[in-house]
Amino acid sequence: MPAALPPTPPLDSQKLFRTVQRLGRGSYGDVWLVERCEDGRRLVAKYMEVKTDDHKYVRSEIVCMACCDHFAIVKYDSNYFVNSHTVMVVMEYADGGDLAKRIADRVADGRRPFTEHEIGFVFVQLCMAMGHVHRNKMLHRDVKPANVFFTSTGLVKLGDFGFSQQYQDTVLGAVATTQLGTPAYMAPEVWKGQRYGAKADVWSLGVILFEMMTLRAPFAGKSVKEIGSRVVNDPVPPLP
Repeated sequence: MPAALPPTPPLDSQKLFRTVQRLGRGSYGDVWLVERCEDGRRLVAKYMEVKTDDHKYVRSEIVCMACCDHFAIVKYDSNYFVNSHTVMVVMEYADGGDLAKRIADRVADGRRPFTEHEIGFVFVQLCMAMGHVHRNKMLHRDVKPANVFFTSTGLVKLGDFGFSQQYQDTVLGAVATTQLGTPAYMAPEVWKGQRYGAKADVWSLGVILFEMMTLRAPFAGKSVKEIGSRVVNDPVPPLP
């Protein structure tokens, strides 16, 4: 059975955390860099503005993060009710940026490619992280460069479990039906509205590998519909 939701004590933010800077804004709310007052440790606080229909998605994200215990996955710390409609989820801070930014920097620098060693170092850690997720009967469902983070020492951290889901049985078969993800990284079976499982996450890993090798996604388009059509119908472009 899926794990129970971790406890959510009421938040007195002035006693527990100091805000350092805003890191960005996601679909549910703001993301902040915070410092824990007790020990000075820097963490990420994701403030999730929750409507009644969103409770199951917020719960799923927290449960999936809390179930993961792997060096290559952003570590869950705690969660709190800020008020009746806002949950604060606290997690490890990966202070080395994300893979999407590193790819964009390479493109801006005259399409300077990653070395074979750099690609292997990142991809092996991602595969290990994904294996841990799947062994714990979960699907990530939004594996993409923007959700691949780094520490200042270069370690990889798979993060953002906002679309994740835990299941009662193995995810090696077709267990999911909800069409979720980022268009360029979604597997053909997801686009077709078919049932899918762990292989859909593996497809997304393959897209990331292709993008690290070529500095472009294998399937692109001017609209979501065009991207989906290419993923479903076009052959994978050859590597240069």
